[in-house]
Amino acid sequence: MIAIITLSSLRGASSLGLGRKSHLRFWSWNIETLCKAGMIELVITCCENAAIDACFLQETCLHGVWDKMLSRGWRLVGCGAPEPAEATGTACLMSPRFQACLLGFVLRSGRHHTVVVRFINGPLVIEGIHAPQERASKIRKTKFWEGLDKAVSEGPDPWSRLILGDMNVRWHYVSSDERTHLGPFVGGRGREYFNGLTYKENRSLAYN
Repeated sequence: MIAIITLSSLRGASSLGLGRKSHLRFWSWNIETLCKAGMIELVITCCENAAIDACFLQETCLHGVWDKMLSRGWRLVGCGAPEPAEATGTACLMSPRFQACLLGFVLRSGRHHTVVVRFINGPLVIEGIHAPQERASKIRKTKFWEGLDKAVSEGPDPWSRLILGDMNVRWHYVSSDERTHLGPFVGGRGREYFNGLTYKENRSLAYN
């Protein structure tokens, strides 16, 4: 998945190719592992070839908290913790162009991190997530979704927010005149996590 956002320039960003109205491209990738030899370099090369400025990764299988400078000026920030029978770990791989717009980041858990960048209308808050799978315990799923709900409530309301990652849920929407034919508004895998329609109505969010 690729998202394209128009960003304002920052001091010193012109040397990195950021004009008054430049586009940054984001990728979300369930990578399955970054532990294999040469995998991080492969991801960087793929991002460069596709002109991607920031890649939000899930299932990195890297444990602990890290903030590392890599080849060609790329930076990897993320965290991970082992969970029973599940591959975890989320990270954000940032190009030099993306770093020029970076305002900050928060590593919340092995399934959730927040990155804030300067956007033409103000800060853009990006939540990089990897939701628990359907077989996970209700306690684990509830903890994750409540944590995400708290995170998107932080900061001033005018800030734009974008959720990227593997949500392990299918969104279903049915208009009012289709209810008798297609059933309830929310259904399918993941409906026990939260009422997705209500969540979307109550938050000014962009989902991918």
